[in-house]
Amino acid sequence: MKRIVLLLTAVALACAATATAVWPHARSNAATAFSFAVAGDLGANSNTSAVLNAAAGSGSQLFWAMGDFSYSQVTPESAWCDFVHARLGASFPAELVTGNHEDDGPDGLIGNFASCLPDRIGGVQGTYPNEYYVDYPPANPLVRFVMISPGLNLNANGTAWSYKQGTAHYTWTANAIDSARAAGIPWVVVGMHEYCLSLVNHSCFVSDDLMNLLISKKVDLYLQAHDHAYSRSKQLALSAGCTRISSTSFNSACVADANPSSSYTAGNGTVIATVGSGGDSINSQDTGLAWAPYFQTFMGSNNNATYGFLQVDVSDTQLSAHFVRGSGGSYTDSFSLTKSGSPSPTPTTSSPSPSPSPTTTSPAGQASVRSSATYASTASEPSSSVPMPTGWQPGDVVYVGYELTSSTGSVTVPAGWVQAVPQFRSASSTSSLSGVLRRVMQAGDPNSFTISHSSGRFAAVSAAIQGASSTTPEDVTPTSDNNTGVAFPNAEIPSITAVQQNALLLTFAAVRNGTNGAVTSFAPPTGMAEVADISSAVSGTSNAAIEMSALALSSNAATGIKNATVTSSSGTSVNPMGSAIAVRSAGG
Repeated sequence: MKRIVLLLTAVALACAATATAVWPHARSNAATAFSFAVAGDLGANSNTSAVLNAAAGSGSQLFWAMGDFSYSQVTPESAWCDFVHARLGASFPAELVTGNHEDDGPDGLIGNFASCLPDRIGGVQGTYPNEYYVDYPPANPLVRFVMISPGLNLNANGTAWSYKQGTAHYTWTANAIDSARAAGIPWVVVGMHEYCLSLVNHSCFVSDDLMNLLISKKVDLYLQAHDHAYSRSKQLALSAGCTRISSTSFNSACVADANPSSSYTAGNGTVIATVGSGGDSINSQDTGLAWAPYFQTFMGSNNNATYGFLQVDVSDTQLSAHFVRGSGGSYTDSFSLTKSGSPSPTPTTSSPSPSPSPTTTSPAGQASVRSSATYASTASEPSSSVPMPTGWQPGDVVYVGYELTSSTGSVTVPAGWVQAVPQFRSASSTSSLSGVLRRVMQAGDPNSFTISHSSGRFAAVSAAIQGASSTTPEDVTPTSDNNTGVAFPNAEIPSITAVQQNALLLTFAAVRNGTNGAVTSFAPPTGMAEVADISSAVSGTSNAAIEMSALALSSNAATGIKNATVTSSSGTSVNPMGSAIAVRSAGG
């Protein structure tokens, strides 16, 4: 398998090394805030250009290029540096991390790239760009970035650097993290090009020892590339039930937090982000892998392929990250790490998708969202292969909300599924159709299923609900609203009155965007947490979009009418619909 470049940025958390440790107080002279961007597997093509231009306009103060730079799409190495300078600026800090395409070739040599893209932060400790750390801002740092090169052929004899326990590189990395904490630096990020855990069927490149070192030290953000896609884990940590994470299997005790809103408490564990979406061709992701349940979300050639970067906004109390589109599809992701005792604001999300609000943890015995997935067609099609949420378990109730943009179209209910919300049309267009499918998952079920429908653009969001009644999943009959008289930017969700006091409310906002080529995104209804939203992005025609949000109910009063807020990349001609489901909790 061709090695895929890993573009990482590592921000290691300045927390104590043990699970019982206490956060050091942030220094009073620490900088207020800054942002950085990270992407790997770049190239020098129109997608790379779009990603770099988006980074230049994002307000980020740094860009971390996490390996596999030119792919010889321009030569020599100085031509690629000129390509970057033309988009980010000649003096912009574009910091390098070595990849496998330039350690010993074949697409240039790392020393030549470093000559024309040198460190511009200052204060580097170690050997730039192979193994070093740097604190930012330099005077009063908020973050220590630790950048390393496991598995790359950087030895004088052409062999790979090893980061296994007991090696000099392993010890150097541990010391770089520990000294940041001792200095009271609020956050530490660790980055490297190659991956260990990712959603491709390949063995760990960097060693399980290194991965477990970073997780044992509760590095906040662990960045990698080499997998030409984007994926992001839940918050992972070692514990009594998880003394070591294996790169070939899944242990639920190693998941510290699977909060569907992705609003995590800093110091409780590590989030791994694979950001190999910088411009070179995107590959598929495999959610059927044994270790896939560690991941919360993903993007690949089989799921809304989108070139982009991860932007991370940093303050002394919060690290908030979001995926920013450069070109291609419309994928978004956002997550945050907030120190205990600090306010937990809504995670920042880049355009086109507003951020979800944090979700309150569901009471014991109440149904909750385990995970979600999205699908958007890339052309008009007569059927769609919709992925199941990562890590679903037998007995989970999976709901799939969809929007079909097709003239008087229809959807065929797949075998083994039922219509929780029967398909219905928007009042403002017969070409806009929505509905919700449901299945109680069984052992051996596939990780995707095909929905046949009239030819058109199709968008779907799915969520695995844990703790729901498997015999009567809907507490009451779901409600739907064709949005008669509802004006842009609203998509109205009808009220629903549950029987249970602890039901889980799921809402769905669906839209046909009538402006050809326009992409739709959503802000969730007030007080609700967005589970997922997705839009097709087919040029020259109208597009489909759907959003799902969730709320743990505490009474059986009517929920009242709610509104999701619609954003269109062009125009305001949208045809909205809305529906609501009260999911019955098994323990209620």
